[in-house]
Amino acid sequence: MMDASTDKPYLELGPEEIDEIIALSTNQGPIADDLFYLIFAGDRAWQVGMLESDEIFLWFAKFPDFDFEKSIRASTCTENRRFILWSRLGPRGIGETTADVLTKRLTDLLASANSSCGLGPSDSGLRLKIAEEVIQKYREPHRHYHGLAHIKHCLWELDQIPENLFETSGPQATNRLGSRREIELAIWFHDVIYDPRSKSNEHDSAKYFISKLASSVVSDQTHVASVSHMIELSNHRHPVNDKTSALAYFLDIDMAILGRPTIHYNEYAQNVRLEYEHVPRLVYSHYRKKFLNSVFKHGAFQTEWFQEKYKETSISNMKAEFKELHARWIPPWNMVEL
Repeated sequence: MMDASTDKPYLELGPEEIDEIIALSTNQGPIADDLFYLIFAGDRAWQVGMLESDEIFLWFAKFPDFDFEKSIRASTCTENRRFILWSRLGPRGIGETTADVLTKRLTDLLASANSSCGLGPSDSGLRLKIAEEVIQKYREPHRHYHGLAHIKHCLWELDQIPENLFETSGPQATNRLGSRREIELAIWFHDVIYDPRSKSNEHDSAKYFISKLASSVVSDQTHVASVSHMIELSNHRHPVNDKTSALAYFLDIDMAILGRPTIHYNEYAQNVRLEYEHVPRLVYSHYRKKFLNSVFKHGAFQTEWFQEKYKETSISNMKAEFKELHARWIPPWNMVEL
């Protein structure tokens, strides 16, 4: 229930008390308000009109990594859409500082990969250049879902996995990347090339990774082959035999959005549709329902870690999208049973 209080109590709350801030655009402008901010804090919630509070933007600035870029897109949107601008639960919004932090994280990862097994350039300037180029690719304007926010979410999911689930011991432990770092490299590069009209994004992304990271200095190409293999299989069309492998964890991380809270899932479904605006609505619904059916039939997650964490919510989310967002008379007509 929305709090109608006029004293704007939400302005007195800080990031540790607010759960989420969401922009809701409508197609009612200009004759009516067409942008609202929804603010959630525990069992309290507020709906704030764009012109109701001059202080609200100063208040937004108090939130780490508040997504002002997405807020601007919301203010110019003339359709019924939702934009998650900040979330305390899980990964936060994507702001300018986030891009700097992620650039440093990728640069440090490349340095670690080079020092451990000679993967990638030894020159720090070249590593920074690669990192900056990758960040810019994920900020391309046509990426409504497969952008920097997706990468940040994947990295957050990786960071939640206990270290003991990764095998990093053995006689070659001092001369290998380790599963966690291989997975992180795959995360960074698996969508670096992304064109919604292309059927070779994964292959092209793997080629990009090889072109940037493979080096004649590397005597053992195992790491290059392992990471590029993960990137190639991020189309999720091939079964995984070893449910405890780095590949299984990587693919589950990429699919983790399916099990996130419903409001996050709905934004994901909305943004994927925006990436495929060139596809007619009925055609899109047909292929989207086929995708949901396939994922539902085979299961969204391979590993026990992600099954326990997200299986139940992912099933609920996919069922809701299948039945509520797409016309029932478009085949497939029913969702398969597990």
